[in-house]
Amino acid sequence: MTFCEGLPYTVEWNGRRWRIRPAFDNVLCALRTLDDTDLPPDERREIALAYLMDGDYRNADGLLNAILETLDLVPKQSDKPKGERALDLYLDTPYIYAAFMQAYGIDLYEQRGKLHWLKFHALLSSIPQCTRLSDIVQIRTREVPAPTKNNAKQREEIIRAKAHYKLPVSEAESRAEFENAFRGLIASYEKRGDI
Repeated sequence: MTFCEGLPYTVEWNGRRWRIRPAFDNVLCALRTLDDTDLPPDERREIALAYLMDGDYRNADGLLNAILETLDLVPKQSDKPKGERALDLYLDTPYIYAAFMQAYGIDLYEQRGKLHWLKFHALLSSIPQCTRLSDIVQIRTREVPAPTKNNAKQREEIIRAKAHYKLPVSEAESRAEFENAFRGLIASYEKRGDI
């Protein structure tokens, strides 16, 4: 996104220009739908498309991907999360709302259907340090120092704060943790020669 190009309200796909509805709340609803593993993949795509555009989009299998690319929502290799998640767009809604009000004077509920996703994302990525949201992200990402004879109280405070603001582990993250633990267990048995 540059100032020369402007914000996208259409997407080019399959030789046709499609009008999209890129308001932040539509995008958040579409992303939440795409993450819903209780729905079959085809149904997820159809519902997500219904949030992101009007009109007839049946038999448009690649259209959703084109929209996600246009809105810069296709994860790049460098975007892979490292460590714990620091922010959840759904669970942290109250903190995001308050941060936008405090930092920018923007009432996100009044901006539903209006504020473009790319504007929302740019503003969210630049929330100043003086907000509670920034404090919470900092708590979640803070390292717990190695124990020494002088830092027991500091460690306890950090651990307590991290536990209070910890995001729930997703099913995929839980599965990955289990697989890593299992691999570690197998490796330790192999090292000892028990396998």
